[in-house]
Amino acid sequence: MGDRAFSGSVQVAKNPNGTVTLPIFDECAGAYALRGAVSASVSNASASYSLSWTKGGNLSRTLLMFALPHHVQSFSPLTSSALITNLQLETTTKGLATAVVADSWELDEQLPVSMGFAPWSPSTGPQNNLPPAAQQLISTVAASELSQDFTSQTDLDSMYFSGKGLAKFAFTVYAANDLANNTGVASAGLLKLKNAFSRFVNNTQIYPLVYDSVWGGRSELWHILDEQHRPRLWQHLVQRPPVPLRLLRLHCSSHRLPRLDLAQVRHEQAVGEHARLFESGDGKDQESSSEDSFASYAIKMWGHAIGDPNMEARGNLMLAIQARSFQNYFLMESNNTVQPPNFVGNKVSGIVSHPPLSICTRSTSKASTCCPLNPSSTLTRRKSFVAEEWAQYFAANGSDPATNVSGGWRGILYANLAIIDAKTSYDFFASSNFSNEWLDGGASRTWYLSWAAGLGGAS
Repeated sequence: MGDRAFSGSVQVAKNPNGTVTLPIFDECAGAYALRGAVSASVSNASASYSLSWTKGGNLSRTLLMFALPHHVQSFSPLTSSALITNLQLETTTKGLATAVVADSWELDEQLPVSMGFAPWSPSTGPQNNLPPAAQQLISTVAASELSQDFTSQTDLDSMYFSGKGLAKFAFTVYAANDLANNTGVASAGLLKLKNAFSRFVNNTQIYPLVYDSVWGGRSELWHILDEQHRPRLWQHLVQRPPVPLRLLRLHCSSHRLPRLDLAQVRHEQAVGEHARLFESGDGKDQESSSEDSFASYAIKMWGHAIGDPNMEARGNLMLAIQARSFQNYFLMESNNTVQPPNFVGNKVSGIVSHPPLSICTRSTSKASTCCPLNPSSTLTRRKSFVAEEWAQYFAANGSDPATNVSGGWRGILYANLAIIDAKTSYDFFASSNFSNEWLDGGASRTWYLSWAAGLGGAS
């Protein structure tokens, strides 16, 4: 029993090494973090970002914090010198965390600045010039796909599936115009795309987005709430125009926003947490690393398109951090030392939660961890990983051959194959026996042909 008159703070720490590391805890005792902040600076393809904390308690003491593996790998020399390598703690799903005695951390990353809309890889950069035969086939396929009904594929009762449709047609228009050089087909498709996208700019889609004035952020639950509760609990997001920029601001603001806008830099990998807010017995989780990186790629390319170098740099940095963290926690090569050895053989983490780590995904296919295939995929999915994953699962002698996979998953797998075998991938999509049933709702044959051809699959 303590003194009932006590008023103050009590610090509790786990010390796995007994007297060996006890002096470290003694040296830092009394100081604790109150809040954190993220900042970054970029110079050409090099970026530095920092995680810093406001302290409470004994301000003369230095903070003792624990860094995750992807933090340690990109620490600057100065921050690396503050590592206490013999003091580590096991995390729930992200390996060993290492002690750092510092009030702020500095981390360095190299950015994929040359990545654009064209097929791209870290080794070759952007590939805009495709062989004439590939251009002709892409042009023919694009003319067919851009004649489809855009509205029925984009104005849906889900922002997720609506977004997939918009992305599909956007990549198709781009490929027709810039890669196949068919401006006529592309122009007609672009007009239809603008009309489809305008619904979301004006927030007039089937279920408009709304702004949650309690937690902050956007939601698409408008259709669930009855008429009585709508005006009291929600505000139309359209009242805070422009909608696209508002969404981007909520997702990746570079500064701390007002209370209702929640966190600064909401993407998951900077600090190892997750952005979504929903009820779950396993805590916050992440499943589709590929969709996460696609969001960052969108940030980068939106910044590029509107001439905002800060937003573009922010997207580049998000992608670089994600690539590093995915390769530690989500996309596991045989030499992975972060996740448990008996788990690494699965190659992918299906769902990373707090604390469960699951080999299952919410879909029925491991292909869900690699879609959508886009220029950033070659950054986050290293050739060495794709080669191991393909040999183990999707090759002819693998446990789940791609030739036996049905529906849109087959197309996703063969598009993913282009990262390591672009010719086989291109031949699959160029085949006269190709079936559109192998295309996911967010994918086009036009883009997959362009993607595989750009990665070297067409002669």
